[in-house]
Amino acid sequence: MMGDGPGMMLPLMLKKLDLTTEQNTQVQNIMAAHRDTFKALFTQLEAAHEEMANKFFASGALGAADLTSQTQAVSQIREQLMNEGLKVALEVRGVLTPAQLAKAAQLKDQMQAIHAEMRSLFEEK
Repeated sequence: MMGDGPGMMLPLMLKKLDLTTEQNTQVQNIMAAHRDTFKALFTQLEAAHEEMANKFFASGALGAADLTSQTQAVSQIREQLMNEGLKVALEVRGVLTPAQLAKAAQLKDQMQAIHAEMRSLFEEK
């Protein structure tokens, strides 16, 4: 729901940060305030992807220029999703205590280490 960037891990991290009841309520309110925007953007993205697929699989010649308007639409919607996700992440971050932020930073570092290890398993030597 959060798009790319720091907001992508946010829902998983929140479960590990021992939020208070009040913090949980605040986070739920933040999410609810942005839900309609996310829903609208994902609906637009799905429509843009469908339009692109329809053109791609239609008969006749097709070049990259024929898909320019669709690729631009997808890029614009993805940027809007990322910006909306960043807004949510920043609002939620404002609810966290310094100790919770420190714990979130530790979790982020652990996840990055795991990803690095996974990448190294598949590197060509």
